[in-house]
Amino acid sequence: MKIYLYNTDSTNNTINKVLTDEVEYDITFKASANSLRPSVRLQTESLIKSNYAYIPDLKRYYFIKDISINSKNVYVLYLECDVLESFKQDILNSYAFIG
Repeated sequence: MKIYLYNTDSTNNTINKVLTDEVEYDITFKASANSLRPSVRLQTESLIKSNYAYIPDLKRYYFIKDISINSKNVYVLYLECDVLESFKQDILNSYAFIG
């Protein structure tokens, strides 16, 4: 499974966020994962400074809410689903009447 990390300066309530500095990692969930608020462990020599992520297999975009650094270059990313970006096609294709 892949995870893509990005930086974004777009506000949380923006659809079609501008994403920069893409970095790709391979990940494996060792247990069941909450698709709305997963935690992801990455082992990398590079310092992680990203604030946004995408997991294609889950078809969801995530805010990186926190990052903890463990020994041996292991990072734990605490993610929270960005519902607006994850479901933007459904939102943009919907019709609503507000009266």
